[in-house]
Amino acid sequence: MRFLSIFIFFEGVFRANCSFRARPSIENRSAIVAKEDKCPDEHLQIECESICRLEFNRCRLLCETEYCQSICDREYDNCRNGCPCGADCKEGCNNCENTLCPVGILVIGADVNEAFSISFDGQTSTKATISAPRDDYLELAPHALIKNELYIFGGQNTMKIAKLVGCEWIEQVPKLINPMKQESAALTIDNGTKALICFQYTVFAKKDKTLEKKKENIMKIFATLAASASAFGPQFPSEASNSQFYLNAVSQALTAAQNQGDLHGRGISGVTSVRCNRMADIRGSGRGEVHVKHCNVHWESLGWGRVYDCVSAMEVSACSYCRMAPTADNFRTSCQEQP
Repeated sequence: MRFLSIFIFFEGVFRANCSFRARPSIENRSAIVAKEDKCPDEHLQIECESICRLEFNRCRLLCETEYCQSICDREYDNCRNGCPCGADCKEGCNNCENTLCPVGILVIGADVNEAFSISFDGQTSTKATISAPRDDYLELAPHALIKNELYIFGGQNTMKIAKLVGCEWIEQVPKLINPMKQESAALTIDNGTKALICFQYTVFAKKDKTLEKKKENIMKIFATLAASASAFGPQFPSEASNSQFYLNAVSQALTAAQNQGDLHGRGISGVTSVRCNRMADIRGSGRGEVHVKHCNVHWESLGWGRVYDCVSAMEVSACSYCRMAPTADNFRTSCQEQP
């Protein structure tokens, strides 16, 4: 008997589109044309714009200069443009990469070559392209969601842990403590932040020429999987005012401004506060996935016997699957003399 592992999940949850997006049916397109003044994904548009407003209000509350506020305005416009029916997604969720837009239902079987996606109404299905080291990579492998990311455990290689990154299964460095067998299982717990891994062994005892089945259920919990999962996510630096990362970033920002002919004769006395957007932009996919936060770093400057309050806007980038330290770039700095 062949055991199969079948995963069914919403592609939108993982920000992955592993197949061609199905076009709306003729009836649906006609309905869209007939209602040009109404967004076809109005509920997602409303939700997205609400998120944009919350981020905008948070950004403005943390600003102390007009320049900082202008950055908030620009970020708010970019956010709304990326919402369904915004300037960048005029057809609603059709061909829109906004993470609120569901793509469909992705079905992955034991053979990755047989993966496919179906629309929510069930009218269209499309072959999906999933990459894995071998075709039967998922066979016999239980799965669980950890922090909205799909993991598999065991399989043909009974000790492996792998994660679906975009449309590719990436084997992780940590390994299982015990091998996964056919009776083993995985379960998401603690509001999706951890996985419970269960290993079940069956022992047979021989007595009076008959076999008596003696079951011993041995349960082991590996809460460390949660820490393992987070270790492979983007690691941003601390936003504390004494962070060495942001002190170095301000030094880079000052150098960039001086190279453009501004702020000569200024020094850095210290960082006073760091304020970064809670939501990060995701650029690239797979091993090249990078998370980018927009930050405003407030710092104090001394120059020519005067004291200045400065703010440097910058992008802080952290990669998901590399060992490189976070980086800061795209600096914009403005200063005002203290009264």
